[in-house]
Amino acid sequence: MCGIVGFIDFTKKSSESNLREMIGSIPHRGPDDQGIKLILEQSSIIGLAHARLSIIDLSNGGHQPMQYKHLTIVFNGEIYNYLEIKKELEILGHIFITASDTEVILHAFYEWGKQCVEKFIGMFIYVIFDSKSKKIIVTRDRAGVKPFYYFWNEEIFLFGSELKALITHPKFEKNINENIVSTYFDLGYIPAPYSIFKKTSKIEPGHHLELSTQTKKITFEKYWDAERFYKLPKSILNYSEAKEKLHELLKSACDYRMVSDVPIGVFLSGGYDSTLVAAILQKSTSDKVKTFTIGFEEGNNEAPYAKETAKYLGTDHTEYTCTTKEAQEIIPTLPFFYDEPFADSSAIPTILVSKLAQKKVTVVLSADAGDEVFFGYTSYMIMNQYMKYINFIPSFLKPSISKIGLILSDFIPFLSFDKKHKIKSAFKSMQKDNIKQASNLFCFMNSLPEDFQNKLFLNKKKCTYSPYKINLQDFSVPLEVAMAIDYKGYLQNDI
Repeated sequence: MCGIVGFIDFTKKSSESNLREMIGSIPHRGPDDQGIKLILEQSSIIGLAHARLSIIDLSNGGHQPMQYKHLTIVFNGEIYNYLEIKKELEILGHIFITASDTEVILHAFYEWGKQCVEKFIGMFIYVIFDSKSKKIIVTRDRAGVKPFYYFWNEEIFLFGSELKALITHPKFEKNINENIVSTYFDLGYIPAPYSIFKKTSKIEPGHHLELSTQTKKITFEKYWDAERFYKLPKSILNYSEAKEKLHELLKSACDYRMVSDVPIGVFLSGGYDSTLVAAILQKSTSDKVKTFTIGFEEGNNEAPYAKETAKYLGTDHTEYTCTTKEAQEIIPTLPFFYDEPFADSSAIPTILVSKLAQKKVTVVLSADAGDEVFFGYTSYMIMNQYMKYINFIPSFLKPSISKIGLILSDFIPFLSFDKKHKIKSAFKSMQKDNIKQASNLFCFMNSLPEDFQNKLFLNKKKCTYSPYKINLQDFSVPLEVAMAIDYKGYLQNDI
């Protein structure tokens, strides 16, 4: 997966040892190689470092930081279509000395500037220092697969793939951001652009961050937004045509991700999404695709479905059953990997299945985002049912019924917080406009009950940010509002 760290220190007090300590805190991200570079500028000292997991070009040609003319880069991720872009650049006269996708990014940036990202298919976070313009440019992938934290206090800009790298620097200020705590309890994660610490942020997906080393000014630019795809006019293809087109797209996506110089496997849960990925990959090769599954002694155990699927597809399947004791032993190790509060129980099997896969492969495909694109979560079905009930009420009566219902719901006896919350959510969300109604309903349904929050926090400091706030203009299907919210919030911050 690789890891990147660095600093832009306007006091010029940071040193090589600081940089080595930062990159030394995340060796698990890149066990194959480490590189550092210090750049002394008139206004600052810049440190860039990289921990490498070799996937493309296993030679020293992929060593980072990498330089081309006045550009220096550290990069975490993979550009799947780098060979196509490389050919285009070669036609334009570019000469390459390595077989790495990192060098392609550098040349593409030199040729097209920030707009080069429009050509990239992949998952990535890259930091480029342009010694001509005296700017640091950071670009994060569209879905937010690759993480990026940064600390900024007007004197020093620290960045890294994990928070622990920033914390090792003596200039980092480790102060809890109390305003985000209630949001964490509400969502189970801390959403970008926030982090658990003050003055520390995450760059949002589909964005550029630009820092001038001359003026100290930071600017942001959005280059991609998932929302607009949910708002596009609906396809006029019939079912057979749509199925064929979808298969082409999925096969293309899987083929791109198989471009690698190391072994690749698949996390197989037995569900639709991972089964689909495994099926497409297995059909494309005569070798047995390596699949991995974690089962459980108790609770939700999907291993039997995965085993049946693997047998049908003919994959090289590895299964491991996690005991309750093993799951409990993993819990104390989770803070090391996540660095800030995180409450998704799937963290436990994810750690286990990763350890399992690491014995046989270097890269593993999952099937994330299938639910947000293909209407997979149970919450969408529940919301759809709620919408049907609410829309039995004539539009002109909804405002009055909403007010009366909210008052009466407080007097219903013997109701748990959860049930009362669902009833209140239905009344609160009532709107004449179906799109606004869908947005409100999804927000209220998935939020921590207000009564519970009031009891949980003595002095509740509320962050004004909400992942449920999106631009509702041009949405035509209410349920796509929920999917867009999940794609932008839950998918990139939790999954």
